[in-house]
Amino acid sequence: MPLVPGIEEKGSLASRGAAMTHLMPNPYDTDVQYSRFHHHDLANSETKELLHELYALRPFLWWRLRNNPWLQERVKVIEAELAKRRNRRGQGVRGG
Repeated sequence: MPLVPGIEEKGSLASRGAAMTHLMPNPYDTDVQYSRFHHHDLANSETKELLHELYALRPFLWWRLRNNPWLQERVKVIEAELAKRRNRRGQGVRGG
């Protein structure tokens, strides 16, 4: 199972460091990569998948990829999507 959906990892831990620099999808490769690049995939993702990706990506912001604008944006968009879902769920509880 890949660390981040849509991104394949191969090799040892040493080679994974190099593979992690390719976290940003290439929007010209496939429709799935295009959707992921523009964050269109988040609305259809399960909350569990979003949490898994968020926890997988956050440490890279503390490390070598902290200056990657797409990665920073991806984490912010995932956090916003999760917050929106929490608010919806909270409103449903209060209203019911």
